[in-house]
Amino acid sequence: MSSNYIITDGTFNDNVDSFIGKDPRYILLTRAEAAKYTGLNPSTLAVWKRDRIPYVNVGKLTRYRLSDLNAYIERSIAQSSI
Repeated sequence: MSSNYIITDGTFNDNVDSFIGKDPRYILLTRAEAAKYTGLNPSTLAVWKRDRIPYVNVGKLTRYRLSDLNAYIERSIAQSSI
């Protein structure tokens, strides 16, 4: 894994300002952080990681790339019928 990766320690949502300007492809969030960021339940993420939201295994730990979470949010935005 590249040394460019930032593996969070559970404090992403409390210290989001420290991640501004960092490449979201290299920021890896815990399931709890990803759930809070997206507004989803952590157990939903656990099920969805199979096919809806990509994830990264870091050893035995599951992490979610911030860029993948942002892409999921963008795909989920309802399109206006206007």
